Amino acid sequence: MKKTAYAIAMFRAAAAGSGVAAAAPTFSSITPATGDVAGGEAVVIAGTGFSGSSVTIGGAACTSVVTDSSIQISCNTPAGTDGAKDVVVTNGDTQIVTGSSAFTYTGGAAPVIARTASDEDDDAMDVTLTFSPAPADGVLLVACAESADGNFSPPAGWTTITANRAWYKIASSEPTTFLFPQSGSKGDNGGSVAMAEITGNAASSPIEDTDAAINTVTTPAGTTLGSNRLAVALATDGSNFTSMTNSWTIAVSENVNGSRKAAIGYKSIAAAGSTGTSDWDVTANNTVTLCVKP
Repeated sequence: MKKTAYAIAMFRAAAAGSGVAAAAPTFSSITPATGDVAGGEAVVIAGTGFSGSSVTIGGAACTSVVTDSSIQISCNTPAGTDGAKDVVVTNGDTQIVTGSSAFTYTGGAAPVIARTASDEDDDAMDVTLTFSPAPADGVLLVACAESADGNFSPPAGWTTITANRAWYKIASSEPTTFLFPQSGSKGDNGGSVAMAEITGNAASSPIEDTDAAINTVTTPAGTTLGSNRLAVALATDGSNFTSMTNSWTIAVSENVNGSRKAAIGYKSIAAAGSTGTSDWDVTANNTVTLCVKP
């Protein structure tokens, strides 16, 4: 009997210790995948192997977490900061799965034009602009130029918005001076360059839409602007801004001989929606480029 009892005890002990560990959870998606920085938005996480789960987004804990099933979790987002964040699901048995950069926060502090610089040359030569201290990495830089006698080029690494007239760059190890060389005839009318540094929301995809026309400029058809955006207009003639409406502001304007004017204007867009209207008239043969900062 003792042998039998011992065998039964050993069998039970072996059975208790032979349980197979639950499969690790997997992450498929989070819906919706974007939300306001204020948090509190309902999301659904899809995957497999969920059990007694908790969720963090960008390191902050979600609220009202419910493991609906082994393939779905419902919860509300925590407050966050602009940009893409990891979604981390932790099961009751401490197994973890991460959805890398799966959720993106938007709508943080509105971007602003922090600094401007401008210069001109009466003899159609190169123009150098100075920012001191140098722009911080990650900020958005925009510049535009106007010249009667040749075409300007941007410093290396800038992206063209409008050929010979407007450019942008995400700052990365920038100098304190920026050279905009000019080519073409060297007459007496010269040219000018205006530049602005924009800080605020994440600088990914900085130029959302552009439009240029001789007589009017509008937001491209069908464009919807999110909240806390900054619309920036880069003009090849500062006089184009004289008839601006709808709360546009001139950030910087550089004149050459009282006529050649490179200028940058801006407008804060507080609420989501489509602009769809012409905000100013443009004189013949001059253009305005409209860009929108996320």
